Amino acid sequence: PAQGSAGLQLVWTTVAEVQNSIEGWMAGRSIPGPAKNVDRPFLQAYYRRWGGEACGRQRAMPHIKSYLRYRGDDVAWLYVGSHNLSKAAWGQLQKQGSQLMVRSYELGVLLVPSLEGAYQAAARGQELRVPLPIPYTLPPQRYAAGDQPW
Repeated sequence: PAQGSAGLQLVWTTVAEVQNSIEGWMAGRSIPGPAKNVDRPFLQAYYRRWGGEACGRQRAMPHIKSYLRYRGDDVAWLYVGSHNLSKAAWGQLQKQGSQLMVRSYELGVLLVPSLEGAYQAAARGQELRVPLPIPYTLPPQRYAAGDQPW
């Protein structure tokens, strides 16, 4: 697996996080992930704990899909949406790549704090940091020994 801040990390709830959540085992129903995909050995090195402490949601299980690029405390971009990682949600090229077939409608928002910060800083002639709340701690924490992905 890739190392460092540019490496891939998958924030995914653990079995214990689901069990100890407000809803208990029922909360796991909102976290799609067939065992045949989640349990693949090569993914284990990428998994990180959900945690949720960053926003006070440590006992609330997520259903959001979020993708972000960060380095240290700086977030380059954050996408939050309803898209699963599927062809139905993101689309599939057809007819020799001339047509994109999307089977379900989804909604997402792309936040690029550096653009807003650059705009405001230029307007005032100063540097500005734009806070961007995300639901998990950066950097996401590795699974502990014995943790299992939900």
